[in-house]
Amino acid sequence: MDADKVSEFWGRRIETSTPAHWLEHPTCRQLINKRATGDANKEIFECLRRQYLPEPADLALSLGSGFGAFDRMAIKNNFARRIHAFDLSTNAVAQATTAAEAEGLADRIQYSVADLNSIQLPSKQYDAVFAIAAVHHIFQLEDLFKRILNTMKPNAIFILDEYIGPSRFQMSPVVTELINRIISSLPKKYRLNLFAKDGSFINDYNPPPISWFEENDPSESVRSGEIVETLRMYFDIVEYKPYGGGILQMLLSGIAGNFDPEEENDVCILTLLSTLEEFLERAGAIESTMAAIICRAK
Repeated sequence: MDADKVSEFWGRRIETSTPAHWLEHPTCRQLINKRATGDANKEIFECLRRQYLPEPADLALSLGSGFGAFDRMAIKNNFARRIHAFDLSTNAVAQATTAAEAEGLADRIQYSVADLNSIQLPSKQYDAVFAIAAVHHIFQLEDLFKRILNTMKPNAIFILDEYIGPSRFQMSPVVTELINRIISSLPKKYRLNLFAKDGSFINDYNPPPISWFEENDPSESVRSGEIVETLRMYFDIVEYKPYGGGILQMLLSGIAGNFDPEEENDVCILTLLSTLEEFLERAGAIESTMAAIICRAK
């Protein structure tokens, strides 16, 4: 895997004036919360913290920390007193360090550059390990999980929030057709391309060819479809909370912000789509592509 290409790709911060992804949209977040916690206003991580980290971890490990938003939240919300955070992107680590300093957290969060495929970790060091949208970028899953297992103290927990859908985003033809039928039924105003910012529209979805990943980001969802089964080889999964994405993740990619969270009709459309997704999961027609997972050592 070309680590330099991956570092460069994830060192770029792409910002849009409105949410481009479903996980950024406030209505989608509320729908996820409702599904995962039973309350639209209760974030899943806060509920998990209360159950599994009633006292802050003295020292936590954050893997694939990116620009550091989760780490700063974790310190402020008593997930941990101190965090050692690692990411492959030099630029992301630099920006995360600057942000921590600006928020007065530099003495509590230590950032370093490391490739998680080959990272070396000390034995029995951490009370908690966090991997937030990180593990689906790892090719050497077995090696990473072994190292995490070794670096956890007795009774430590491993918390993941991950894309666990098909590797390389290769959705089945049936799911792809369903997404495209929904897109084609949406009024034009909902299909404005928020990535391009040029007035163009997204009219269909096609899984990217494998060549795209090799040319742009070789790490993206490289073995995402194998995460859960590989995780079970090394850990006991004590909490598994899938929260959707089988349709909405790709359907709303690049267009999520066209749905106004203050507009009743727009909220209704998103709610209906989320309901459809959940019931298709229950029927076994599709699978959730996102899940929060709590693990302990076997």
